[in-house]
Parts: sequence; C-alpha cells; structure tokens
Amino acid sequence: MLLKQLRAQKGWSQETLAEESKISVRTIQRIENGKRANLETLKGIANALDVEVNTLTRENKLSAALNKEQKSFISNLIYFAVVMLSLMVISVTSAESENWVWWIFLGGSLYLLFDGLEVFGVFKALEDEEENT
Repeated sequence: MLLKQLRAQKGWSQETLAEESKISVRTIQRIENGKRANLETLKGIANALDVEVNTLTRENKLSAALNKEQKSFISNLIYFAVVMLSLMVISVTSAESENWVWWIFLGGSLYLLFDGLEVFGVFKALEDEEENT
C-alpha cells in the first residue's frame, strides 16, 4: 500500500516505476499486493522514488503488527462465543428464568463489534474518506 501511495504521489503508473527502477511491472504489482521483495529490488525502487529503503520496509512491519491484532481479535471472538454458550447453558438449566445472560451478550457483542471495526480498519477508512472530501 505504501509503495502504491509513493508511486501515486509522483504521478507514476506501475509501468513508469518499473522503467525507472529497472524492475518488471509484474514485480511492482506483486509488491503492491503485499508480496515480499528482496533488498536489491527495494533498493532499485527506493532509488527511483527518491526515498530511503527503510521507508519501503516500514510498511511490512506495520502490516505484520496489524495481522497480529486481527489474530488477537479473532481469538477473543472465539473465547467470547465459548463463554456465552456456557452462560446460556447455565441460564437455561437454572431454576430461575431470568434473562441476565442476554445483557452480558449485548455488552460483549457491542464491545467486539467496535473492536473489530477498529482492528480491521473501518474507522481509519472513514477518517481517510473524510480527509479526501
């Protein structure tokens, strides 16, 4: 994504960047789609874009961190489902017919909803959209 943004700032197409960096268009496409690139390829791209190589590699570190957050969210979602299933069984089998479990479910669901929207970048996308208008 960062490479695509840097390329767009220069007003270059993928073909232009490929020519300037002496790298194939297919390689540029692969990198923009999240594939890893070797150091020589990154040096060529960084030289063409007039940026430091670490500027191009910084995105990979952020991407890995985001994936870690997403995995953590999915893990929390699974834990929530197991706990809620257990609480529902307790609620159904108990002598009292109170609906307390639904309040816990509602609170937990709202938390997971907003956490998921944040982790998967929905709020960031909305902020970016507002800045562009």
